[in-house]
Amino acid sequence: SHDEGNIEECVHDQRIGEHNAQAEQLEEGGRTHQSEVNSTSESKSTSEFKSKDKRAGAELKSKHFATKCAITASILAVFAAISSLLAGHYANEAVLKQTEASDKWAYYQAKSTKAHVYEGDLFVLQALNGTKDAKDKAQKDAIMESMNQIQDKMEQYQEEKDDIQRSAESLENSSHKDMSEHEDFALAVSCFQIGIVLASVSILIHGRKLYLGSVAAGLIGLVCLVLGVVT
Repeated sequence: SHDEGNIEECVHDQRIGEHNAQAEQLEEGGRTHQSEVNSTSESKSTSEFKSKDKRAGAELKSKHFATKCAITASILAVFAAISSLLAGHYANEAVLKQTEASDKWAYYQAKSTKAHVYEGDLFVLQALNGTKDAKDKAQKDAIMESMNQIQDKMEQYQEEKDDIQRSAESLENSSHKDMSEHEDFALAVSCFQIGIVLASVSILIHGRKLYLGSVAAGLIGLVCLVLGVVT
């Protein structure tokens, strides 16, 4: 009876030990599962944070790029306005000088016509001076005086014609120069406008190549503007 009691006590203790071992295993499994859950949660949080950080960085870069494109377009617009004013000014100057040169040539033609008239009168007087009817000394003196006056007048017209011709040619050369400068400024305006369009489109589609194209067009326009001012 005493041995049976000891056996039962041993069996009871063994069962309690097994129960405690199972409980410890379950507890250990729970801790392991909780650790895995915590690790997964931390991993998801880190991934979400990195994703948000990337999105924030991309948005910041996009805003910086858009701001850069807008500033570039504004600068090109200022240069385009300056070039447009200069192009219009030199175009007007070229037209005015060409008109003045045409007036000078018309005046030159009028002087030439008068000189031809006087030249015809001189031929007539020379013919009269050589005829038999012009034997009277007083008449010959009068004819000679008229011939001298006509010759003086013709020389005066020739000098005036030379001055008018030089003035007209100078105006024409100046008109051609102004028109050449107008073309330089007009080309600059075109380049600046192309650059503005490319910069505007690059903002919409975030195209860096288009932005570089706008900068290149702006540089070409700036070169044309400087050439127009210097020359």
